Amino acid sequence: MENFTYIDNFLPEEACDKLYKTFTGDDFPWFYYDSVTRTDEDTTKHFYFCHTFFLEDNINSNYYHELILPIVSRIKHTKLLRVKANLYTNQNKVIEHFPHTDAARDGTEIIENMKVALYSVNDNNGYTLLTDTKEKIYSKRNRIAFFDEGIIHQSTVRTDT
Repeated sequence: MENFTYIDNFLPEEACDKLYKTFTGDDFPWFYYDSVTRTDEDTTKHFYFCHTFFLEDNINSNYYHELILPIVSRIKHTKLLRVKANLYTNQNKVIEHFPHTDAARDGTEIIENMKVALYSVNDNNGYTLLTDTKEKIYSKRNRIAFFDEGIIHQSTVRTDT
């Protein structure tokens, strides 16, 4: 039984192309983080680049309306908590990041009915591993995957692109 669902060809081709061209362009602002999760112990291999579009009820990026609204407007939701893009560099070997969940928590309580949505901008051999079941959500261009926030997962770097 799969603990996630996905939709291929989620965005119209023009919107998908715009995301790819913007994220891989010379002018898009990526920000360096020395760890992928708060539990990272080895920052020499668990770094990444990120761009946060929306956080804590606020639009945090001038790119939000142009790039993110086309995605968010197609998802049934009542509240948005965070929207960000992650960029993992090719390190010539598969590296699985530390297991984690994404949401802020009040103590140990998960926000009821919260879902995680992962959108893939390009095809590559990276994936998100659902830690307990070992299911892999593969990175496929224009695919969006959904799973419950309480599912522990871990991202990976890709080695092919």
